[in-house]
Amino acid sequence: FGGMSLAGVRVAFLINPAAGRVRVSVIERQVRRLGPHVGLVLTHGPGSAFSQVEELARRGLETLVVVGGDGLVNEAVNGLFRVPEQGAAVRLAALPYGSLNVFAASHPLSTDWSKAWERIERGDSREVDLGALHFPDAPQRPPRYFAQLGGGGLDARALACVSPRLKRCARSLAYVWAGLVAMASGMPKWRSSVIRRSSGVISRASACDRVVFPAPVPPHTNWFKDPVTASI
Repeated sequence: FGGMSLAGVRVAFLINPAAGRVRVSVIERQVRRLGPHVGLVLTHGPGSAFSQVEELARRGLETLVVVGGDGLVNEAVNGLFRVPEQGAAVRLAALPYGSLNVFAASHPLSTDWSKAWERIERGDSREVDLGALHFPDAPQRPPRYFAQLGGGGLDARALACVSPRLKRCARSLAYVWAGLVAMASGMPKWRSSVIRRSSGVISRASACDRVVFPAPVPPHTNWFKDPVTASI
């Protein structure tokens, strides 16, 4: 947990130290100034945030601040809802340090630390819809949650092709290149049908050949070979 004790911590900052725009030493100094009830948590590899955030939720965390991009936000959301009752009680904040920051741009959220911290201290919050992807043919798989969007087909295949190294250098252009790579490598086959309409659309996607969903995926799962039936 980044070398800091989390005893009594009510607010935790979750940071990916491998992210290109993140300067951990600078962030750690800022976090320490905020008081003893604030802690710093460093991820230690792809997917590690799932279990780290789950542990924070079990400890009774009040606010989780994600310092990173949409991928880390996604991991944080899924970590919280591994323990739904405790996770739903945690406020999720974000300081956008990713390449595109779609989640932050949708609300919008500031990159200014002082303004962001003022909002957290005031308790400013809003409810957002949370999507869930269920696997009825594989009930042992936990649901995958998403806070902004979910995609299949070319969109998801392109995300899986994004190179982290290229993303750090080329930023949004890395996604353009990944889209070209995805189109050249062949389209995953899938079909979807609407099974119910309410205020929105709830759909069921059934794999004809293969379905590709955005990374990170559960360990030991190969979306390119394993047909998937999913309900959203």
